[in-house]
Amino acid sequence: MLGRKSIKYYRKAGHWSDDGEWISGSEEVGTISASCQPLNQNEQAQYIKPSAGGESIYGALKLYAATPLRTSKQETAQEADEIEYIGRRYKIVDVQPYQSGLINHYKMIALEVDAHAD
Repeated sequence: MLGRKSIKYYRKAGHWSDDGEWISGSEEVGTISASCQPLNQNEQAQYIKPSAGGESIYGALKLYAATPLRTSKQETAQEADEIEYIGRRYKIVDVQPYQSGLINHYKMIALEVDAHAD
């Protein structure tokens, strides 16, 4: 994978309480070697939804790496990993394995985290 660089990622730990409530834990920081690229037009149409004014609210990118990051999983309350890229945070929303045996890798889609969300 051309153009790989070290990307910082954040993973939240947590656990279920005795009464069935999810309690977020500490945030672990790690690094992954990945190639970051903009989305193509088909990917933009699939992942980026325009605002009422017709402009996209969030940035998005795709990463290619040998190691997958995590998406959120409702059934386990697993929170999605986030990456930091050029001073912005992005949440991993999709992970697609490409395991052909030639150059195994994962394609990951990340959407910019809305700093103004509640």
